[in-house]
Amino acid sequence: MTDELQPVSEVQPEPFVVSPELQAALDAAERIIQGRTFADRHPELGKMVNCRVCGTRHRKNERKCEQVFTYRVRDYEYFRENEKGTLVPDYRTAVRPDEKPTKNQINGAPRAANFSKPRYYPHPSKVKLQFIERTRAVFEEMGFPLERGEKEEIKDFKETFQKNLQRARVEAVRRIRREWELSDRAYRRRADQARRINHGFQVNVRA
Repeated sequence: MTDELQPVSEVQPEPFVVSPELQAALDAAERIIQGRTFADRHPELGKMVNCRVCGTRHRKNERKCEQVFTYRVRDYEYFRENEKGTLVPDYRTAVRPDEKPTKNQINGAPRAANFSKPRYYPHPSKVKLQFIERTRAVFEEMGFPLERGEKEEIKDFKETFQKNLQRARVEAVRRIRREWELSDRAYRRRADQARRINHGFQVNVRA
């Protein structure tokens, strides 16, 4: 007796009907998820942080960077005295073998008490250094004397020196301002040429 294969009718699944309450809940959940940030949508990665240990920017949970401390720097061991006067290891950030150590890694971070106040004589800025250098050059170009003559009084020499210095400063400021104006003019010319090129106009580039 052989079993004959009987045709089987295809079963159609019943259509899934979403109720209005379920659809409203799905829409509300979708709006909430779309309004979240990437870190909120992926809590396993976390937020972006500027890692002070590895010196890069990465996700908080992407990798765990731990700071390693040691009291050995190259061939030396550093110790300090504790409250009881006993020598204990002076731990500091370990120097990585594939990186060049910084000054603070070798000598230790400076104390905050040393920098609690601003400098009495702050370092001049880049513009002030340029002004000082240009004033000295102009002072020498104008031929003003730097030393007092044999028959000249100290008081008269100081007054004359201050007047000459003021003239040199004015001339130095004029030259620096002129250089800045020419530099700005050249920048505006290059920007205008680039803008015209981007818009498809013909540009006559100066040599």
